[in-house]
Amino acid sequence: MSDADKRLAIARRHHRHQRYAEAVAVCQDSLRHHPDHGETWQLLGMALYQQGKYQDSEQCYRRMLAIAANNDANNGSAYNNLGVVLKAQGHYDQAKAAYQQAIALSPDSPLAYNNLGNLYSQQQEFTQAKEYFQLAVDRAPGDLNYRLSLANALRDGGEY
Repeated sequence: MSDADKRLAIARRHHRHQRYAEAVAVCQDSLRHHPDHGETWQLLGMALYQQGKYQDSEQCYRRMLAIAANNDANNGSAYNNLGVVLKAQGHYDQAKAAYQQAIALSPDSPLAYNNLGNLYSQQQEFTQAKEYFQLAVDRAPGDLNYRLSLANALRDGGEY
């Protein structure tokens, strides 16, 4: 296991236990030694998001995506997370584009479909919300949260 991966494992442990400040500190220290370690940038972005530091979080995801190859398996997740951060900042069109990129890179993952559905639902565009929630349910039929999101979009759109 490389030094960067060891540091990442420590930061993940902090993050998993909701010790976000500690996760941030470990990630930042690791990035001083390994500035091109994309997974560390992604975890740093998640921890900063949890602290409400949305602009800093956004920059981490953008840095991670600039480092990673276009076909990197983590890019779908990173674009999804970037969409979450952009939505939290009120940049809805940019968030939609990030979610759509996440879907293009990871078409079998339901999370970006659900997040895009939530964005459309928030904007009261229930037809589009319903479409994306259904796509999330199709990919994870046992997930009750996705089913509930679909049911709420149907109700709010007047179909139920």
